[in-house]
Amino acid sequence: MLEAKTLTVGFSDSEDRLWLRLGTDSDGAVQLWLTRRVLQQLLPQVWELLGRTLTMPPNFLGQKHPGQGHELIGSGDDAEGVFRPSETDRRRQLWIEHELAMETSPPLDDELARERHPAAMQANPQSEGLLSRIHVSADVRSVRFQFDGPQRSLQFAGSRSDAHRVLRMIWQVQKNAAWHLLAPWEPEG
Repeated sequence: MLEAKTLTVGFSDSEDRLWLRLGTDSDGAVQLWLTRRVLQQLLPQVWELLGRTLTMPPNFLGQKHPGQGHELIGSGDDAEGVFRPSETDRRRQLWIEHELAMETSPPLDDELARERHPAAMQANPQSEGLLSRIHVSADVRSVRFQFDGPQRSLQFAGSRSDAHRVLRMIWQVQKNAAWHLLAPWEPEG
């Protein structure tokens, strides 16, 4: 499996598809096509995964004692003092993590990426065809995207901030393409 060092996204009017350009240091760049249908499933699924793997900080929002909506874990004497944050608190913390990533992290295709991985950023991409599968895994520190094309797989790994930037970058391109998909980080309703 090839390890991608850079990831950029664009839109093709003629194909009515997004393209993902994954750059490697050794094998140049690969371009894969992403349909609206696949993206419609991908955005909320990655957002959910980030939420499930989020570590809540102690005393979230300055609460010294769990407030309304916190669930006691366990039973009897074992349960004393161990609380699980509410789903609302978890969604709020995920949104904060997302916004901080947008404010404090450089774009994935900035000058630093061009300096670190010049071969990956400057190579003419080889078209691999339509994405057949995207597998995403995450933990409290990192996220891995595996993009499977018809001929080979590429992996792009990074921090949770990188994952938020990937989501926002893909969402922004689809927005400019007028695909009208909802941003998973926007409140419902």
